Amino acid sequence: PRALLAVTGWLVLAFSAIAWRRRYPLFALAVLWYLAGHSLESTLVPLELYFEHRNYLPIFGPVVALMALLILHSDRVRTIALRVIPLVVLVNAGFLYSFASLQGEPRLAAHYWVIKYPDSIRAVTNLLQYQLSDESVDVPIETIVDFTSRNPDYATLRIQELNLMCMNRPGELAPVTVDEVRAQLRGSDLSFVASTMLLELFTTASAGDCPAVSTETVMTMAVELRDNPNYAAHPRYNMIHHMLLATMQQQFDDIDAAVEHLHTAYDYMPSEDVILMMTVTLAPSGDTTGARDFLDKAALDEPANPIKAIRWRRLINRLYD
Repeated sequence: PRALLAVTGWLVLAFSAIAWRRRYPLFALAVLWYLAGHSLESTLVPLELYFEHRNYLPIFGPVVALMALLILHSDRVRTIALRVIPLVVLVNAGFLYSFASLQGEPRLAAHYWVIKYPDSIRAVTNLLQYQLSDESVDVPIETIVDFTSRNPDYATLRIQELNLMCMNRPGELAPVTVDEVRAQLRGSDLSFVASTMLLELFTTASAGDCPAVSTETVMTMAVELRDNPNYAAHPRYNMIHHMLLATMQQQFDDIDAAVEHLHTAYDYMPSEDVILMMTVTLAPSGDTTGARDFLDKAALDEPANPIKAIRWRRLINRLYD
């Protein structure tokens, strides 16, 4: 209900600002500038030329409109505004003090946000960072199990549970737990962090000290996760997935398999990361011709975005050298 009210309110404000832009230009400036500023971070408009977090840029329009209101309008309007503004500033100062006090205690803030938003994946992952450094391994594992039992869509977080068990209590990790995690991954929501967690688990399994999780198990989990419908149709994740498999194959010194995965990754989504990884895979193995051929191909796939194109060309030219 609150989200619906918020969306409805912003739609009303936006349409009102457009419809009354000639009659109330300052109101239109405040609303439309604010929305345009936030479009840099919250829509399809790429954040390339200007980077500011949250309200820093969007709030500029409403502030200018308010100052213009004070300067241009009647004494009566200025009198009302000068009485209201100090109250607004005082309320915001109170919020700022409360927020800054909480943020000044990051560990306390981490626990607070989990209590406030118990189903937030960002809140729980933030809390896990502090639990991993401050608590015994049982505490973060318990947090992961509790959170994923209530939010099975975020089952990818359980990959971290397996990694923690393998690093700290490998003999206590039962195969049935691994099978349970694998089953949950097949229906979990999309998470780009999953590939990073799988790579960490693969590195741990490579030591050979975790009987329930082998490197082959991790590779199978990666393939099963990719076959999840939420992942299979996503080009960017498929690119990341095949880069992950290429990294795993490099651990086995299987350069041919790694290169094949990197070609597949590039076919899904050409990216600077794939170009760099392909070059540093081929050239050190002695296949400089293959590396140059791939760079020649990549040079033809320059992005349409002019800023990305400049970065693309610089990377390729640097790799040629």
